Amino acid sequence: MGVLLLAAGNAVAPDPWTPPIWGERSEGQRAPVVAVVKLLATPDQFEGRLVEVRGFLVATKTECAVYLSKEAADHGLRENALWIELLPDFSNKFVDKVRVLNGAMVRAGGVFSSKATGPEDAYGGGLTRAGIAALAVAPQKSARPAE
Repeated sequence: MGVLLLAAGNAVAPDPWTPPIWGERSEGQRAPVVAVVKLLATPDQFEGRLVEVRGFLVATKTECAVYLSKEAADHGLRENALWIELLPDFSNKFVDKVRVLNGAMVRAGGVFSSKATGPEDAYGGGLTRAGIAALAVAPQKSARPAE
């Protein structure tokens, strides 16, 4: 299984594990991977900085957010999730492809803002000018021997 990269305009991710974050970095520079909980716990440390997060995507007509887990999304724990504001060009061209990723573990990259809290200020913060890529994880070998 590979990674589905969604790109906008002329942007091309340099490798399949770099999420499509455009115009915010110099060649070869990667956004740091930051845990959603760390962003929410220490927002001042990351305010206005380009970051990458990993989590469970909910992408519908009314919501685009990354949650800590499927269970958090199922229970509507929006205060522990990040609202995703896609790049305008990205959202206009790829809205249907983003919805295909609904319910998947993803990598999302963008500029963190503690003020981007989505509709009704329901989310703990958000990523602006964001891009999304599916996260494909190689199956891990079980620590338990087969019976």
